[in-house]
Amino acid sequence: MRTGRFGSFGMGPRSRLRQLFSVTTTGQPSVSYTALWTEGSGRHLILSLFLQEKLGLSKYMSEVILGQLRRTGSLMDDQPVPAEIFAAWWSSRIRLGDAESNFFHVVKDQSSGCIVADDLRPFMWAVVHRHPGLEILDQSVELKESYVDTVLCRIFYFCDRFDSKRIHLRDLRQTRPSLVECWRKLDEHDDINDARDYFCYLHFHIILCKFRELVGDGDTLLDRDRLMMYNGFSFSHRCVDRIFSEEARKFTSPIPGTMSFEDFAHLIMSDEDKTTETSLRFWFKIVDLDGDGFLCIHDVRWFFEEQLGRANSMGEVVVPLHSYFEQLHDMLRPASPGKIALRDFMKYPRMASAFFSMLVSLNKLFEIESQDLFSLKRQASRFNDWDMFCQQEHERMLANQGEEGATEEY
Repeated sequence: MRTGRFGSFGMGPRSRLRQLFSVTTTGQPSVSYTALWTEGSGRHLILSLFLQEKLGLSKYMSEVILGQLRRTGSLMDDQPVPAEIFAAWWSSRIRLGDAESNFFHVVKDQSSGCIVADDLRPFMWAVVHRHPGLEILDQSVELKESYVDTVLCRIFYFCDRFDSKRIHLRDLRQTRPSLVECWRKLDEHDDINDARDYFCYLHFHIILCKFRELVGDGDTLLDRDRLMMYNGFSFSHRCVDRIFSEEARKFTSPIPGTMSFEDFAHLIMSDEDKTTETSLRFWFKIVDLDGDGFLCIHDVRWFFEEQLGRANSMGEVVVPLHSYFEQLHDMLRPASPGKIALRDFMKYPRMASAFFSMLVSLNKLFEIESQDLFSLKRQASRFNDWDMFCQQEHERMLANQGEEGATEEY
């Protein structure tokens, strides 16, 4: 076993980590930690263990952190990081026992008080390059970029509840599912689909396929007419008009009157799971025609009229609007009679999901017709509607592939 200035080099990574890592009473790393950066072999492995066991972060962040350290010291890629540079990095970012704070200060720009999408992007690319479950993305750079964009969209969908394009430390602490925990769990799963929240490849694939079904080959933007085709023309014209008014959410597309892939991803997540806070905020703004912060009977009637006409043209009979609204009003018991606020819907997200679905989607209206709003109130949020939708879509796609294969053989 060879020895040197910093002790034994022949021991395993965890033993070496225990030997190298020590913290002073002030919470600063000891100078002995410089050995981690001077040992060329195993550098990433030891840093990965350090992130996992000491900071509560994912090993997939090590590559980007090494880059931060080297840029701080103006070092080349193959140069070791001096202890004083690591100590400065540590003192400006790290708090032992606080994984959310560590994640926040490692990811964000040090001159900023929040995380933006570009801060997360290099960490996402590190996951794409190193996670064994994402080798399927090696088919093309475009596929990798779409995956990164989708995961970032999902992260901000949950962590940025007010669509400010920023994530603060309090958001990381409050958001469920926890982004920091989900990123950390990537270390435990070689199958990326086991990480259902945020990173799941299957969920990304579903969103991408649904988008491509609408825009066609070669197009990257979605217009109003093509969105009308979604889910078998399920959305009402008035719903699509409100979506494209951008009153509920501003599009990221650079061309007016079109949706980007990110805009579509946000919409499909909001449509297929209306129990989340982000989704409820979105649909509340869609239906709140005058923007006064309350839903009244005239707001609801404007949407229901078109739904009723579409149902009648198909020979279907639906429950009158006043019955729905009165039942909803009695259950929510709003502070102002006849005026339902967003906070009232937040109390019973599953019931709110059924109500908004009934107003904007014909297919979902027919599904809801067979249900009882009181039972929806009792169900609360027992099921993740997004997971169920993705699983059903996956099974449908597999069945279609089987039928196409059988046709080709015949």
